[in-house]
Amino acid sequence: MGQNKQAAGFDIEYRVPFPIPEATNKNTLVLPVGGKRYLLDGLGKTIMVGRVKHDGTADLTFGLRGFSSHNISEFTDDFPRAAGLIPQPDGGVIAGLYNASELGLARFKLNGEVDMSFGQAGTVFHKVEKMSASSAGRGRNNDGRQDSVFSSAVLAALAPAKDGKFYGVLGNRLAGDFSLLRCLANGALDAEFNGTGIVSVKHPTLDTNAPAVIASADGGAVVVGTLGDLSVGMRGFFCRYKADGSLDKTFGEEGYSIFDSVSAGIPHPELSQMELAHVAIMADGGYVACGYLTARDPWRFYGMVVRIDATGRPEQSFNGGKPLLFELPDGVEVDFLEGGIAEMADGKVAVAGGAVTRNAGYQRQVLLVRYDAKGVLDPTFGEQGWRILAPFGDAVTNLRGLQVDLEQKVLVSGDSGPDNNPSSMKGFAAQLD
Repeated sequence: MGQNKQAAGFDIEYRVPFPIPEATNKNTLVLPVGGKRYLLDGLGKTIMVGRVKHDGTADLTFGLRGFSSHNISEFTDDFPRAAGLIPQPDGGVIAGLYNASELGLARFKLNGEVDMSFGQAGTVFHKVEKMSASSAGRGRNNDGRQDSVFSSAVLAALAPAKDGKFYGVLGNRLAGDFSLLRCLANGALDAEFNGTGIVSVKHPTLDTNAPAVIASADGGAVVVGTLGDLSVGMRGFFCRYKADGSLDKTFGEEGYSIFDSVSAGIPHPELSQMELAHVAIMADGGYVACGYLTARDPWRFYGMVVRIDATGRPEQSFNGGKPLLFELPDGVEVDFLEGGIAEMADGKVAVAGGAVTRNAGYQRQVLLVRYDAKGVLDPTFGEQGWRILAPFGDAVTNLRGLQVDLEQKVLVSGDSGPDNNPSSMKGFAAQLD
């Protein structure tokens, strides 16, 4: 991407249908359900859920003017972030906010009403005790900058599972203290999972960041993240837990599938940072994850994609079993840290992230990349497999999520504005038709 090239817009773009979009907690997520789209963010400790039609106009049959809300006063901080949306059989959703150790949930009916039979007076709240961990050498840009994409230290994810259950991960990216939770359909912790509903995600010898989870076909879960730090080296990993909460040691090597920068063609001395942050399950039972890798001498900025088979071994049909690195010319900084990944038809893989330029002030735009089933850039998509987009023509977009609907439409969501000041940003969702 030439640095002076005008980024395109999306086919459909819309703001969140909330009363004061500038005042939200700035972590907008989208979920397609049927032909409509749910949107989620927080307003302080209040869950804000909106529903729009395919074209982005507010669905006035949902709540008040297309949105509904529910306050969760139990949070210990004032600005919890959007954790995720879980579709429900009636067409409604479970929605959550979180911080590093707390998860608050509410269920919204098809008409937008809060289901008061869910938990206590409509609220389910879980608090997980955390132990402090070192944050040395993690999660920073090469020169110590804390740009917006790297500033969200707290991470969480929700993922639907069998029988109405769902998984969540809670933790702090800069501390490496992550927990995997499994909840029943009513939001309560599932005692059949490790006896408590909670598993501490921790490698036996290495610091562990585990921000992403997806349910496996057998009712268990696969967690993705990063092991180690700059002092001992950083590695990407997948690990799988059985439905009872025990580590599945038949997966990969003793439960873990681990790779380092050398497998991606970057020698250890050149590695600056690497992280995995998103995971999707493939139709063949395998898994694909994305994140970023930064190398030095000279500085290079890559989006990273890794594919494994159902047993936790590298998927040889996808880039020869090696991690994929994606870069752009002209010094553009690329990452798939805040974005997402999903399988499309025919085994294609859609990946979303950010493209940063600094020559005329800080600009961060949406990067969409599409690979075929073999890990080759899809030449039928954009400029030889990738597109740079700027929703509403904004200079800065902090992407939060990617989804692919049943019609194979790619949706992204996040927050965008004229500059990097959160107070000037508004939540959005956008779609390529």
